[in-house]
Amino acid sequence: MMFLFQRKVIRCVSLLLLLLLLSACGGSEQKGSTAQPTATSTVIQNTQADESTPDTKVKPGVQQCPETVASPSHWGPILGVQQEVNAVEQVSCAHLTGKETLQALVTVRYTGTGGMLDVYVFDDLTSPSPRKLLTLQGLYNGEARISSYSTVVTGEVDTQKKDGNKRNLGREFKWSPEAGGLVQVAFPGIYPEITRYEAEEAQKQVDQGHEPWRLDAAQVAKRMAVELLKLPEETQVTVIGGGKQGDNEATATVKSPRPGTMPLQVRLSRLEGDAQKGIWLVTAVTSQELAITTPGSGDRVSSPATVAGKGRAFEAVIGEIKVLDHTAATIGQAQARGKDGMGETTFTTQVSYQSPFKNGAQEGLIGLFTTSNADGSIAGVALVKVLLL
Repeated sequence: MMFLFQRKVIRCVSLLLLLLLLSACGGSEQKGSTAQPTATSTVIQNTQADESTPDTKVKPGVQQCPETVASPSHWGPILGVQQEVNAVEQVSCAHLTGKETLQALVTVRYTGTGGMLDVYVFDDLTSPSPRKLLTLQGLYNGEARISSYSTVVTGEVDTQKKDGNKRNLGREFKWSPEAGGLVQVAFPGIYPEITRYEAEEAQKQVDQGHEPWRLDAAQVAKRMAVELLKLPEETQVTVIGGGKQGDNEATATVKSPRPGTMPLQVRLSRLEGDAQKGIWLVTAVTSQELAITTPGSGDRVSSPATVAGKGRAFEAVIGEIKVLDHTAATIGQAQARGKDGMGETTFTTQVSYQSPFKNGAQEGLIGLFTTSNADGSIAGVALVKVLLL
């Protein structure tokens, strides 16, 4: 009996040892699996998602301000306004830096002629001393608001080009992590509106049933050719891509009836990507064999501007480079002369200009224009949108 009992004990112990051994092996495999790339990649994917969408609470456009800072009276002492001199006119908030915390756009209106406006953007709103991210002062009959892209857009009267009391100069400011503040950026539009402020104003008019031509890509391209480029009314426009209801983009060819001219390629986009009701804006105009390679689209330039590109030369002359201000008026020009005397060649030219706007940069255009030998009319064009200092 004792012998049988011992055998049973030995079997039980052996079985227990075997189970412990198998458990240890399984535990090793489980530990190894947690260190595999699959689990690590999950963490990386989450991190990448956080970078592309920093916070699900961040929404574009105007947001409700915290109650403690929403009143204009809160900002009066901070900005030092004086009764009968100026007053805080408006306070609006948004995620202007792309983070969960809100920033405030605060405007101060002055009494007297001109209705001057000062514009401020603050961070750290609940701090006793909020941090300024942007200061703009002396906007004649000015206005400032937050766009649906969480940028600050302003409109004012350019006193050098007054059109009654119409706000004819717009600017746009966007958060720059590198600069640690809001910096001026260029709107992609070339025509009919050259700034986001003006485009948003035009969209309001269209939404109210006015100026329906802005919803027709072909009509916008035709008006650009006639009004901006001074081509004849008989100019033909053909939309060759997009441009329909539900399209955000369009491509059109523009052909002048004048002899010796080249077809122009025109690209258009809907404002704010609204494929149903967004107005059409010309965003690029080019001709075959013509190009401006420097400056690039949206670049900031100062006088004299270095302009480089390519074209077809005749006796070393390619065409004329013009600098156009925000009203499309010519404020500087120079001849584009090729490195080679004849045929396709490149050029680099210095162009001096006088910007009438002295309170910062304005949105404008640099264009390369060639003319027809037959009658001197515009034969080819290349345009680039820039910020003019």
